Amino acid sequence: MGAATTYAVGFGGFFASIVILPLWLQSNMGYTATWAGYATGIMGILAVLSAPFVGKACEKFDPRAIVCGGVLGLAGIMLWRMWEFNTDVTFAQMAWPTLLTGVFMVMFFVPVTGLAMASVDHDEQANAAGLSNFMRTLAGAFATSLIQSGWSNATRLNTNEIANAILHGKDVVEGLIAQGVPADSARAMLSTLVDQQAVMLATLDMFGVIAICLGFAAAIIWLVPKPKGPIDTSGAH
Repeated sequence: MGAATTYAVGFGGFFASIVILPLWLQSNMGYTATWAGYATGIMGILAVLSAPFVGKACEKFDPRAIVCGGVLGLAGIMLWRMWEFNTDVTFAQMAWPTLLTGVFMVMFFVPVTGLAMASVDHDEQANAAGLSNFMRTLAGAFATSLIQSGWSNATRLNTNEIANAILHGKDVVEGLIAQGVPADSARAMLSTLVDQQAVMLATLDMFGVIAICLGFAAAIIWLVPKPKGPIDTSGAH
């Protein structure tokens, strides 16, 4: 049960990051759907390259430590994004943490299914596999709903806070008008700036929430009994 719970919580956090990243890139950074896909899909490069090495490592080391390291690595990627991302982030700056995600993703996904199977008797493995996959699917669905709702709510809250904190908004608009900018355009420019910053802050907030969930998943894996021998990683996906 511990492995299945780790799988569900960890997958939910990971999937939430996959959902919010392209949404933020398209809504706030001006990326097309294609380029947002490139930005997200780049993690597959190191995932493919590192998979054989992770599989070998699972034969030599405690797979719980590998899962824990992978999930903590994913949490670290979220914190990296919290500290480094802003409205001026370049594709290269954004791509590095996404690229490295592939390694930690494999460290999480490859051993966790094998751990779930190793922690039950042979005649219970079919039921364990079904339960594990069900919890993963359910967690992904919940994560998608919760992250989008939380993102929207955080955006509204940040918009109000930023608007209330602007003490000289009227002066800014009047300054733009004095430079020849039409009044409606000046107000629209200020409103757009507030909206962009609100979405950016909301996105960083969600990365923080995801990091906390992943940290929780990394702790849960140690409730799983240590396997007595090498685990089967052939069914990891």
